Amino acid sequence: MKDNTFLLNGDSLIKANPYKVIDYNGKNIIIIPNNGSWIIGGESILSLLSKCKELITISELKKQVNNDELNEIIDVLYHSGIVCIDGKCCTDDIVADEKTKSIEVDPRLLVTKYTNHCNLRCAYCFAYKEDTFNENLSYDNLEKALKLITDAYGGKVTVVFHGGEPLLRFKNIKHDVPALLEKFPDIEFSIQTNATLVNDEIASFLAENKMSVGISIDGIEEESNSLRCFPNDIPSYEKTLRGLKCLTKYTNRISATTVLTKRNKDTILKTIQTLYDLGVRYFVVLDFFPAGRGKGKKDDLALSLEENLKVRKELLLFINDHNANQSDCKNYISERKTIQLVKKIVYWRGMYMCSESPCGAGRRMLSIGADGILYPCDEFISNDKEFAIDHVSNITDLKETLRKSESVRRCYAHRIENISKCSRCIWRNICEFHCAANSFYFKGALNQPSSLCEYFHKMIPMTMELLYERRIDPQNILI
Repeated sequence: MKDNTFLLNGDSLIKANPYKVIDYNGKNIIIIPNNGSWIIGGESILSLLSKCKELITISELKKQVNNDELNEIIDVLYHSGIVCIDGKCCTDDIVADEKTKSIEVDPRLLVTKYTNHCNLRCAYCFAYKEDTFNENLSYDNLEKALKLITDAYGGKVTVVFHGGEPLLRFKNIKHDVPALLEKFPDIEFSIQTNATLVNDEIASFLAENKMSVGISIDGIEEESNSLRCFPNDIPSYEKTLRGLKCLTKYTNRISATTVLTKRNKDTILKTIQTLYDLGVRYFVVLDFFPAGRGKGKKDDLALSLEENLKVRKELLLFINDHNANQSDCKNYISERKTIQLVKKIVYWRGMYMCSESPCGAGRRMLSIGADGILYPCDEFISNDKEFAIDHVSNITDLKETLRKSESVRRCYAHRIENISKCSRCIWRNICEFHCAANSFYFKGALNQPSSLCEYFHKMIPMTMELLYERRIDPQNILI
């Protein structure tokens, strides 16, 4: 229940937080850059706020503003984070918590390049490394990495089997998972796979060990096959679909990851609906990343700003409308990037490490290459090892190693206040993407804004307008 007692006290002091006004489609979006609070209001709200730029008592404000609903207006402004009452803003605790999160070093995620080998030759694969295509991560190096993390930060860690295609080493997974669980009982496992190798034995094992499964699939038949093929351009879609159907017989811990490109942008909703009909409920729609085999293919694969906005808006509305018609939340559709953006706009909180500043690289997560070298994030694994921390066999104290690591320091320094354009941006505390790797690969340096900067400049106010007009409901998105 809201605390409205301050409204009854005429001596209470009210002051507007420093705000900016954006004209969006004829509407005034009033935004507080320092905390991410916002409201859409007319001239009467702007007039009221202008009277509150300096401290003023509520009784004095009532003398200046003749409005029978002033108490209700102040209530909305206060609980929207637009004004302070007696020096307190309703977002103070949230801002403090988010600030604490942004400086906390507590890696809970270990992404393993379990193998560099893959049975597919995806057109854009950022993990592809030609000269080390058959490297495999040894059990000893994986165990050492987990011991370093759990000794330094505690036992609850999620291990992701990534690749390449990790199921090419299913025999090793069958050994490594129970062996690691015996030594580290608090860890959990996840796997990212193209699913072409999944059979009943594999699906049963993954389910028995409560492993979350991420399926990489980029469309329906033609769209997916144009991006994800076996060697010699042999299509992979039917085998992925067969593997997915096999998984659904044993587990519902399945998500689908799709990389959004020019080739599949027009069928993304059809893809989601098709996978939903097969039992998938959680989706991750990623943007193309120009690294690995995707290097040099930006013009061919990356969406333009307007294309990206169109697809993301369609996706947002599709999810909202689908979920609004469901009587059972088990049938809801969720998509990670959509959830992240709406949560930042509505509740001022991030959901995932990529929305924090600095991002989670070296703080929330670590990654280990197939060769046993530790990195701040799997997207920094590369032939030149520019962002390598050290080989796990050389590390004895992980906290000290991270503290001294130059690559980790560079990732920590990739934060809003250190990037000139970001530090001045009115959307800086709403923007939900602060990926250091994105800046490095798209802009060539870490102290640069995200490649999605202009996208968020347009997507954020568009989403605010949809919320204001009640075209979307946060309850249909944030599940």
